[in-house]
Amino acid sequence: MSSENQNNLSSQLKEKSKEIFGSEIFDYMVDDAQRAIDYVKTQKGGVGLLDALSNKQVLLVDDDKLLTSGEWAKFFLATGGHADALITDNPTAEELISEIAERNPQVLLLDNDLGSLYGHQLVPGLKRKAPATTIIGHSAQGSVKEFERQGVACAHKRTKESVYQVAQIVAKQEEKKQ
Repeated sequence: MSSENQNNLSSQLKEKSKEIFGSEIFDYMVDDAQRAIDYVKTQKGGVGLLDALSNKQVLLVDDDKLLTSGEWAKFFLATGGHADALITDNPTAEELISEIAERNPQVLLLDNDLGSLYGHQLVPGLKRKAPATTIIGHSAQGSVKEFERQGVACAHKRTKESVYQVAQIVAKQEEKKQ
């Protein structure tokens, strides 16, 4: 990506963060996001893995606005500006499943601890209402076992490896579909 395109994408990221989170994302989060993308590029097959995320509609669902904004920035850059976030505020499972299905993401990064409910509880409903969506358990806590029991791949958020892990999962899912 040229430096002009990268600067344009960073400007879009800051504008979109105001829309989603109510304020502009911190500069250090933008820098962290770029470091995460650079990390993927240094890994074996990393550039190809980034292609698996390029232009994909990715939706992050979490209840923590501040921490999610930094993680969202990584996926905004990785997808070329096609990442969105949904910050939950104690919705019912049905409300959340309906909203996610309505947004129709290609890739869903679903936190497990959503305040009043657990992300893994949404999986059966999401598989029914959004069957084409790749669901990825996306948690910083050790709560991935519940996702894995339902056949949902997991990636650890808030690490430099999170984009790499998600890209690997998406690439494997695409291989299965072919």
